Amino acid sequence: MSASLIVPLVVALFAAGVLAALLHRLPPVLAAWALSGAAVLGAVAVLSLLVTMVLEVLHGFPPGAGPALWCMPGSASVDPVTSVLGVLALAWIGVALVRVGRRRRSYGALRVAGAAGPEVEILASGAPTAYCLPGRPGRIVVSRSMLRALGPQEREVLFAHERSHLTHGHDRFIHAADLASDIFPPLALLASRVRYATERWADEDAAADVGDRGVVARAVARAALAQGDLRPGVASALAGHGVRRRVDALRCDPQPHRATVIAALIGGLGSAVLLGSSTLQVHHLAVVAEHVCRLA
Repeated sequence: MSASLIVPLVVALFAAGVLAALLHRLPPVLAAWALSGAAVLGAVAVLSLLVTMVLEVLHGFPPGAGPALWCMPGSASVDPVTSVLGVLALAWIGVALVRVGRRRRSYGALRVAGAAGPEVEILASGAPTAYCLPGRPGRIVVSRSMLRALGPQEREVLFAHERSHLTHGHDRFIHAADLASDIFPPLALLASRVRYATERWADEDAAADVGDRGVVARAVARAALAQGDLRPGVASALAGHGVRRRVDALRCDPQPHRATVIAALIGGLGSAVLLGSSTLQVHHLAVVAEHVCRLA
């Protein structure tokens, strides 16, 4: 197996690291798109590498050794290291499929819950909480104790924030990054950055609706103090994910348009480099796969 196969993966991880480091300098919308895209491309690079490793081992078996038929009458020799790596790659793929399946089922249950019931559900009892459930059209869930903890303007912020999550489908960004981390666990850190970016996106939308960034900052801080914990999964909450940094960002003026243009150029260049390097891996995969006929 050629060491050049890992080049796309290295490039993907490098791009993801750069984007994560620039997270607080990027506009939230661009950060959410760039980070989730980098996570997906990184997972694709890992899958391509794993499949190539498995196919290289399979190609070493004799033509009559199994149900698969081979285009070449002979077989290639496979060294022990390649065999071990192939077995590990196959096991990795199996574990990843199980993790992805569980994630998909959990996400599907959330979407079903978000599609049922009223658009806004008020919980009469329980601890202070506020979050939204994805789905069509989605649902905002908030407890009466959370509403009591916020002032009138802050309650307006809460609903504007949650509506932004539903309107822009932030759950899809989070879900894509989570699936990528199920395939390649080191991407979990990137998935957490995607969550933060979507929360910042919703904060900025709420600030635009209310017209007062200070009120939004105060609402985020008060909701965090009242709630005190985070709801897992792709349900998005006003009080979750980097509250202190979000409050600090809201106290500052939004970044100028020039910063958005520069960040977009950087993101576009990084994506071009990543996609270009991935063609190398695809080429190797195609060379190996061309020796494998259809299953009998």
